[in-house]
Amino acid sequence: MVLIKSMNYSGNHIICYKASFYQKKSGLVANAEKSKISRPNGTKFLVFCFDKYAKKYQLKAWEKNYS
Repeated sequence: MVLIKSMNYSGNHIICYKASFYQKKSGLVANAEKSKISRPNGTKFLVFCFDKYAKKYQLKAWEKNYS
């Protein structure tokens, strides 16, 4: 299980809440209220955070694959 703590981005416009991860057949899945993680091909995660002003998810950063 992976735990990513809250993250802020560029003047607090984009906020990520902690997300817990669990393994499923289809790959890694995030369980969080306002953050979502997708696992593309490779060893990194794409981190998307909810922008409360734009009211949509935006790319936050690349995060290393925690194992």
